[in-house]
Amino acid sequence: LPVKVCGEAIYDIEGMTYQGPLHDFWKQADAHQINQTCYKNFINFVIAHTQLNGNYYKRLDIPDSASGCVWNNPK
Repeated sequence: LPVKVCGEAIYDIEGMTYQGPLHDFWKQADAHQINQTCYKNFINFVIAHTQLNGNYYKRLDIPDSASGCVWNNPK
């Protein structure tokens, strides 16, 4: 769906959201296309940098992990 951000959002990126003024968005929303490559790259970046590998329902069998979760710390 076409999106127009009214405020600030980390996903307000050219190619993902409508960048024109709000009054034009209502007329041009149907023609606005999301750049799928940009979208996939954004989703992958957010997942890689903000998500934790874990399981809410059962402890994962991860050696040396008291919580059953893994933090991927880039070196």
